[in-house]
Amino acid sequence: MVANPEICRANGKKSRGPVTQKGKYIASQNSTQHGLLSVNPPLVQGEDLEVFQSFVASLVEEYQPTTATEKLLVQQVAMGWLKLNRLWQAEAAIANLAILRAEMNFKFPDALQSLIDSGSERSGGAEMKSLQAKIRQEEQKSLALPPDTDKLARYERHILKGLNQALEHLATIRQQRQNQDSMGSSGYKTVELVK
Repeated sequence: MVANPEICRANGKKSRGPVTQKGKYIASQNSTQHGLLSVNPPLVQGEDLEVFQSFVASLVEEYQPTTATEKLLVQQVAMGWLKLNRLWQAEAAIANLAILRAEMNFKFPDALQSLIDSGSERSGGAEMKSLQAKIRQEEQKSLALPPDTDKLARYERHILKGLNQALEHLATIRQQRQNQDSMGSSGYKTVELVK
């Protein structure tokens, strides 16, 4: 049985909209088409929103996406860049962590005893605490990825492959668009005569 449109409209006028926070959030996403220029991209803690948004804006300016496919490809390029940047930062953190640990072991070979005596400045307590703080900071940056360099290289190749595929697809679409623009409405390539 099909509902009467007038009855549906009358019932719709009685609606007050979503009441719960979850319902309000779902309703707020109703007009989102692709999320390419969204205010809240999937950034992790410590990543700069303005840097990401300016990068996306430069991609949009460069490729001038007009179709949904082009917008999706630009979004894939932006996310590929973001993931690659994350990987490089984590890789640097892993290397920094190894360097700091080696420095700690060199300067404080019996770190356990130094920890017990860390209250005294003569045992290098301040320098050791500083090194420990740097080590904790680098550990936090590198937690997302394993310290296995083979896996990091594999992740990098995977990200680069997806990024390159999206860029190649964008270039192909752009070339096709330019070819269509250079052809007239008759389907033949128009040539401008020089006088």
